[in-house]
Amino acid sequence: MKKLTIAVVAIAIVCLGGLQTLGAPTKERAWQEGKLLDIVNDPYTQGSIWAGTNGAIHKERITYIIDAEKYVYTASHLHFRHDKAMPVTVNATVKFAIEKNKVYILDEENKEHELKFEKRTLKDTAKDK
Repeated sequence: MKKLTIAVVAIAIVCLGGLQTLGAPTKERAWQEGKLLDIVNDPYTQGSIWAGTNGAIHKERITYIIDAEKYVYTASHLHFRHDKAMPVTVNATVKFAIEKNKVYILDEENKEHELKFEKRTLKDTAKDK
């Protein structure tokens, strides 16, 4: 009986190990480099502040403006005012990736942050004469 229990445990360990290797692969993103032009903080109220209800939640919308080769990208996210800011530096190079309606930024600690894609603006390539 003891040999059977050991065999079952051994099979379970092998199966679990196999499941980890068959799990979802880490997402490889198409990283680009750009210059972080600005960070804008705007107050944002979520919920109702009328009729005496106390359902309002006060947050901040933080907007990031990134200058890439051909386009200027704008992305944002909401967070509570007391949350720690993303460690990035304005006018520094930043790595980012765009996937559908999401923008991913790598901060100075190489941590990935997900933002909402707001807009893409074509840079003016005409030179003043």
